[in-house]
Amino acid sequence: MPRNKSRNAQGAGTIRQRVDGRWEARYTIGRDPGTGRQLQRSIYGSTQQEVRKKLAQAVAALDAG
Repeated sequence: MPRNKSRNAQGAGTIRQRVDGRWEARYTIGRDPGTGRQLQRSIYGSTQQEVRKKLAQAVAALDAG
């Protein structure tokens, strides 16, 4: 089975639907200096479109500093 050739940029986040019906987006805000592990944050919403907008705003704010 071929893999999907297009991928999101690193740090752009991912969106999924939870078992309770809500949508969740997760994005990386950086790395823990002590352990080197990723620090991630979640955004929740009732629709996928709502979560996409919130994720875009959060990533833009993160990029702007």
